[in-house]
Amino acid sequence: MGLLSGFFYACIIMTSRYLRNEYSGLEQLFLSTGVTLVILFPFMLQVSPADLLENLPVLLFLGVIITSIGSILYFTGLEHVKAQNAGIISLLEPVSAIFFAYLILHDLISMSTLIVCALILASSLLTSLEKGSKT
Repeated sequence: MGLLSGFFYACIIMTSRYLRNEYSGLEQLFLSTGVTLVILFPFMLQVSPADLLENLPVLLFLGVIITSIGSILYFTGLEHVKAQNAGIISLLEPVSAIFFAYLILHDLISMSTLIVCALILASSLLTSLEKGSKT
């Protein structure tokens, strides 16, 4: 699933970079959200109205605040960087998720997780330095 997710993530980056001259980041967000709504609509019909109403505040917060702001920043940022750099920068997502889970939710971090985070950060730094020295 991780490889498949990575493939589709790469497709998003490449498609967004290809469309950046024709559509702004905000327009791309609305288009991708519309496609997602059409695809996921049948699954929404399987949820009972009582469950939907009970979870509506959390769903609205997740959809409107977290997803929309993050997506707007992401698609707008893709207009200004190369696809390779976007892939490198995106490596910071899992590290930041671990950091915020520790900071906000007080999740414990194992030593192996810290080592992996350090490797991700080090590889991102080395890759960005390597690209910077060649240009």
